Amino acid sequence: MEHLLSQLEKGPMSQEMAEVMMEEILTGRHSAKELEEWLDAMNPIERIPSSEELVGFVKAIRKHMALVSVDSGNYMDITGTGGDGKGSFNISTAAAFLTAASGMPVAKTVNRAISSQCGSADVLETLGVNIMADGEKAAKAITDVGIGFFFGDNYYPQVPELSDAMKGNHQTIIHLIRPLLNITNAEKMLLGVFHPELIEPVIYAMRELGFSQALVVSAADGMDEFSIQTKNYVGELMHGQIELYTVDPADYGFEASELQDMIRGDDPGLNAQVMRAMFFGGKGFRRDFAVLNAGAALYIGGAAGSIEMGITMANEAIDSGRADLVLNLLADFTN
Repeated sequence: MEHLLSQLEKGPMSQEMAEVMMEEILTGRHSAKELEEWLDAMNPIERIPSSEELVGFVKAIRKHMALVSVDSGNYMDITGTGGDGKGSFNISTAAAFLTAASGMPVAKTVNRAISSQCGSADVLETLGVNIMADGEKAAKAITDVGIGFFFGDNYYPQVPELSDAMKGNHQTIIHLIRPLLNITNAEKMLLGVFHPELIEPVIYAMRELGFSQALVVSAADGMDEFSIQTKNYVGELMHGQIELYTVDPADYGFEASELQDMIRGDDPGLNAQVMRAMFFGGKGFRRDFAVLNAGAALYIGGAAGSIEMGITMANEAIDSGRADLVLNLLADFTN
């Protein structure tokens, strides 16, 4: 392990070196303490990773993964790193249903709670969705229902010592890498990250990893989602071209409020009630968050010509009852 740490002291690694490093971590015998030292050295806030390092890490891990084939040629993932410390309700999950109900199929990887009391997997189970359905069935849900969920730990290589070293730390290089592992080989993605300085290396890594269209977002208030209460820093990948810009939610008519009162998440039961109420036509800040993120997803997925058009489509998906219908169809399909 010492030689791995010494490599980091020399500056950014090449893609090849990063791939070798991750391969050794996945197959070697290291104590949790040694891996904790590696995680500290790779802290993505104190040491911003290069796009080459991210690509190398991802390629090494994907060699050990069970990947899933999806028949639909046009689908996307909507996900986030977690670790923003905001304890928000399940924004990306709600946005995924709105996106699917607007006609853009979604393949979403889900996990247990990271920085909130209730992760996507937790609320989905409460809503009646079987997240442990095998990959083939979840992939078929994408083509038959328009959305499928994949429980990450069923596909990622398991390194118990690394998991032990990560406990209590929600902003590690592993949390940053996981969304890029792309279980279903989606070519389109909306990805939230927990710090704006990570946008550039991540969006360039996504281009190298084969994504054709992607948005990487980090809000000025620290959220790993599009926020309605502050400006959002964005990296956009569109057919090989990368653009960096900001999105002001006020341009779309959204009004800011106190974050604590606005989107704080609770336990799975309460979060499920919030999502059901939203899909039944409920108004409020949580809906605003969900439709803004769905609007961005619909834009980068190619179903909408702009974020503004996507927001209109997401609102229509709620008001027409399609969002609630998709949820009910998925629950029936997966059980």
